[in-house]
Amino acid sequence: MSRIVDCFDDACKKYGERTAFIDMRGREMKKISFNKLGADVDRACVSLIARGMKKKERVVLFVAPSYELLVFMLACLRLGISIMIIDIWAGKRLIRRTLEEYRADYIAVSGRTKLVRLVFGELRRIKDVILIEKIIAENEYEKGNKMQERPGNREVAGEEAAVLTMTTGSMGIPKIILRSHDELYRQLDLVRRNINARSEDTVVLNTSFMYHFINILNGYSGIIMPTKKPKILRLFNRDNRLQKLSAQVVITTPDFCMETELLFQGLEEVYIGGAVLNLYEAELIRNKFQNAKITYIYGATECNLICKTDLDEYINNLKKGQTVLGEAVSGVCIKTDENNEILVHSDVVLTAYLNPENKRGVVDENGLYWHKTGDLGRIVDGKLFYLGRKDVFVRGKKGDIFSNNLEQEAIRRFSGIRKAAVFYHEGKNFLFVEGRCEKENLRNLVKEWDIGEDTVITFLSKIPCDAKHHSKINYNKLKRMAEKRYYRNKK
Repeated sequence: MSRIVDCFDDACKKYGERTAFIDMRGREMKKISFNKLGADVDRACVSLIARGMKKKERVVLFVAPSYELLVFMLACLRLGISIMIIDIWAGKRLIRRTLEEYRADYIAVSGRTKLVRLVFGELRRIKDVILIEKIIAENEYEKGNKMQERPGNREVAGEEAAVLTMTTGSMGIPKIILRSHDELYRQLDLVRRNINARSEDTVVLNTSFMYHFINILNGYSGIIMPTKKPKILRLFNRDNRLQKLSAQVVITTPDFCMETELLFQGLEEVYIGGAVLNLYEAELIRNKFQNAKITYIYGATECNLICKTDLDEYINNLKKGQTVLGEAVSGVCIKTDENNEILVHSDVVLTAYLNPENKRGVVDENGLYWHKTGDLGRIVDGKLFYLGRKDVFVRGKKGDIFSNNLEQEAIRRFSGIRKAAVFYHEGKNFLFVEGRCEKENLRNLVKEWDIGEDTVITFLSKIPCDAKHHSKINYNKLKRMAEKRYYRNKK
């Protein structure tokens, strides 16, 4: 059995005073060694034991990404305490429902979120509220140290619950996915095997907090950012402190790449995932990081990485009218069913959900479980061609047409369009456009598509995307907008 905490202990012994993380949240960069990180995790473990936290108990996190959060999560994993990461972006209704289903024993908060208990009545039943900033404080450590010296890793079975996270929910309500200790390690190990790093002195910037564990597995230095929201980051970076960083590898989302003005010195590799890119987005990212090798990654929360391809090749295919996601990464198998839905099988595919009704997959004649992605595609010569979402299409006179092909063509045809969304809803086709374009040109394009001249065309300053990565088009929200703008006006 391999666990993140076992790899972490090995990393602390191996790398010692090497920088594990660079904390950018203060006025000055703070470098934290593997030795320091290990000591802080020990301190946190002692403190949690002193509080009476037991194996298999549950803690829910209402905490912004931080060094203290990383320490707290490692301590929980070491002690066999399962972690539920609540994304604040999910909204009050979903958070409340999740809390009702999860039934946490503890809640961990930061100074900025400690009042959350007053908002959600479900949290009043928990045993204790933990302020993570105090967990690694010296006074807390000394208090707990009277009970136990430097706790080791508790005996935790690989199949026991480690971390629960949310899917993006771009097509509906986000689902809560459970990762066991074994599954957490396998997923992160898959990512690290597909990340090229030049040497042990590599500095990696992750905008996905879970991927900070990869730095620990590889012995890289990770950068803890004050936020991953580009607008807030620009305010933070008024003195250009982030430009002084020398990051060789960046793992991030399209939104971060497009919006950020950070151009790191010595950048070699950029990995982008979280949404299918259109031509405008792909070329913008390519131009921002001209000296770096850029890899586009296609994946899903349930299976992490699925395919990858060089961004330059991805762009060339878009110009030909094809969205090619590349070949499946090593250890991952892909196929399509009779309806062109993309199915994925590997030893990292997650099958456990907090709500079992959310399970989405099929078992083949050999007993292998295949995750149903909800995406449509074709496989030609080992490469996956993306067609669109299963439940997003337009009604043409000759049959249904995949939305992605039309959206990509609109952007390819008219340079002023940044994003497009076309779909059928309540008996009518709709085309939403972000950017500038003559409406008559779009009318002519609709005629070419033969999807009905009565297609409703709407310009938006910003097409809504998922709240997690800010990259996937939120078609559900667009459908609600369509109802308000069209159907209500018809009454």
